[in-house]
Amino acid sequence: MENIINQVVEIIRETLDDKKISPNLQTKVVDLKGWGSLKHIQFIASVENHFQIRFAFQEMLEWETIQDLVQMIEKKI
Repeated sequence: MENIINQVVEIIRETLDDKKISPNLQTKVVDLKGWGSLKHIQFIASVENHFQIRFAFQEMLEWETIQDLVQMIEKKI
């Protein structure tokens, strides 16, 4: 799980082009400075490509925090 968390945090940093950002498991990506609908789409695509998985539309609506996303990734890999 820790490795997945680190990878997701790095994808967030790349998506926002901010290497200093330090989200935690309870962070909601929508609350991050600079986050918007376009960044959200970029982030989802980056996560899917990085982990070689695909999310159904309903799955994308189910996660709110980084922990929710990490748990969903763990189920898919």
